[in-house]
Amino acid sequence: QIFYGKNFYGEMIVKYSVIVAAIDSLYIMISNALQGLNKTKLIYLAVILGLLINGLLDIPLILLFNKIGLYPYYGAITATLIGYLISIIIPLIYLKKKDKFNYSDVLNILPRLFISYSILILICLLYEGLIQNITNRILLILLVAIIGLICLLIYYIINKEVIKTLIKKDKKEKEND
Repeated sequence: QIFYGKNFYGEMIVKYSVIVAAIDSLYIMISNALQGLNKTKLIYLAVILGLLINGLLDIPLILLFNKIGLYPYYGAITATLIGYLISIIIPLIYLKKKDKFNYSDVLNILPRLFISYSILILICLLYEGLIQNITNRILLILLVAIIGLICLLIYYIINKEVIKTLIKKDKKEKEND
């Protein structure tokens, strides 16, 4: 709404694309970690398979979503989401099987992250109700900044212990190097 004005389709696409953006961030983190482990061939394989799956599913999912009465662009976004998930799952399975990577620390952090994400989504939904009738773009930008700061503060409060633990682990690793 800030950039393009009131638009029915834009709002719906952005809501669904937020999920794709979160998965994209996860993919980038995993790819960077794999580069650090010198697993570039695995990155290429995962990317190629993810893109191939995305390309193969785009048109069928667009047609399927249209046929079942959903907006067709959801099919394209879903194909992208599936492609990203393939590109993420392949390296994770590889690291578990070949390098005996232990995901227990990550799995222990996930519930806290899901709770904080749920709270942030709730805040965004409340914010959405707040801005329905506001047309002044400067006021909207100000509200987005305020809500962003509130969300950042809440996220920090909920995940303070996780952040401290990660900082301590990083310091230990740097000392060992």
